Amino acid sequence: MKKGGPRTALYDLCKKVQWPMPTFDTTETKSRTAIEFGEGPQKRKGFNSYVSKTILNMPSFGVVECEG
Repeated sequence: MKKGGPRTALYDLCKKVQWPMPTFDTTETKSRTAIEFGEGPQKRKGFNSYVSKTILNMPSFGVVECEG
């Protein structure tokens, strides 16, 4: 998928089924020392890490929160 594709698809779904729009909260953490991400051959280092939280309110089900 292209960048932003999943978010756009979620907005389109909410509009189609007339649910409230989801909310997204992204937090950036900056470090002075390198942080290791991933495992094995995909392991890399960086100085910033991000955590995104998505909240989706489905009227007939309840509130779904995903964080990662």
